[in-house]
Amino acid sequence: MKPLHTPTHRLALASALVLALAACQPSAAPTAAAQAASAPALATVRPCMLLDREAAKAVLAQSVEPMNDDAENCMWRSADSPMAFTTLMLTLVNNDNEAMAAQVYEGVAGIGSKLGKMVNQPLGQTTRKTARVIDGLGDEAVFLASNMGEMVQSSQVVVRKGRRVAAFVLTGMGESDGAAARLEAAARRAVERL
Repeated sequence: MKPLHTPTHRLALASALVLALAACQPSAAPTAAAQAASAPALATVRPCMLLDREAAKAVLAQSVEPMNDDAENCMWRSADSPMAFTTLMLTLVNNDNEAMAAQVYEGVAGIGSKLGKMVNQPLGQTTRKTARVIDGLGDEAVFLASNMGEMVQSSQVVVRKGRRVAAFVLTGMGESDGAAARLEAAARRAVERL
């Protein structure tokens, strides 16, 4: 008969003891990563699939050139007038759950006016801003407009739909008649496809 105090037997007994103790422990609450892994995956949608060249051209009311096209951002710039440079950007954020999406939405919706204030305060200029809720667009949506200095205007449509947050941002020199309505229309068309 072999003695039970050999190194091999001690290792086997220690392993069995660890496994037995682990089995007796109460199960822990699932981690955020585990919850995210169990959430249904969102279909992959690149922002430039939602805001293509024709949509950007319609919003800017002129020819456009691409600036960025990646998994989270799509950015276009005006091409007709170098002196009236305007950009249109869509940032699409996929979140783990709707609660996180709501927090991201609140944060993104607040950035525009804060950025305008940061630019204007050192210049001694007043920040002009407009905000209005947009009904019937995603789960919640807001239109924001502000200035950054005397010449730069910014308009945003921020939308939350389920676990996604989309920010459509139009920034440029001066104001274009109807640009806010065109931006909202582009956001509506894009969000329908999310």
